[in-house]
Amino acid sequence: MSFKKIVLHIPHAAIGGLNDAVYSDRRSLYAWVRDYTDWFTDYLFDQHVPGVVAVQSIFSRFVVDCERLINDPLEAQGRGILYTHIGKTLRTISDEERARLMAYYTQHHDRLRNEIKPGTLLIDCHSFPHADGDVDICIGYNEDWSKPDEKTLRLVHDHFANAGYKVCFNAPYSNSVSPKTTFAYPSLMIEINKRCYMNEDCMRLTDGSDQIRTMLNELYTMLLQ
Repeated sequence: MSFKKIVLHIPHAAIGGLNDAVYSDRRSLYAWVRDYTDWFTDYLFDQHVPGVVAVQSIFSRFVVDCERLINDPLEAQGRGILYTHIGKTLRTISDEERARLMAYYTQHHDRLRNEIKPGTLLIDCHSFPHADGDVDICIGYNEDWSKPDEKTLRLVHDHFANAGYKVCFNAPYSNSVSPKTTFAYPSLMIEINKRCYMNEDCMRLTDGSDQIRTMLNELYTMLLQ
């Protein structure tokens, strides 16, 4: 188990495009944005380490969610690639806006796919509110061709667990992004409980962010050895 390259997928850290999105209740929208933007994950994960490349969305997930799939099951709940419902808040999307945002979605996934080469590990980078569970680090994967080998999963788990973090597989979230290529490669998701690195009340980083950054840097080094 040694990888030639690590590609980081960071889809939910940005807040771009929110001013132009037409939602029926902006107060309600911004409550969702506050809780479910993956604040600072670009800073935590993307440390410009040799052999590690990041692909980030420039848009808020509430504008275009680059984590979703074409014909995503969440489409039925208004939470597909282009959200139309957030709680009781409705969104209006013009045909022109839909075409523009879907073109960006396609471009984003083309960039992600083009970075993945044989010998690559894809890491899907996320965070979640502390209210969603008492797990510190959630490691997600798919039960298909993209599932990492047990040695890789155990290495990632133990790296955080041995430092005192509570670590779980596929809880409270599961799966990992895995765009199709002409070859198989492993993909895993790392979700960090926001309480580990930020104050969710004042929306500022805490000293825990330095520890998380250090842990991730060390993890990249081990995976690339």
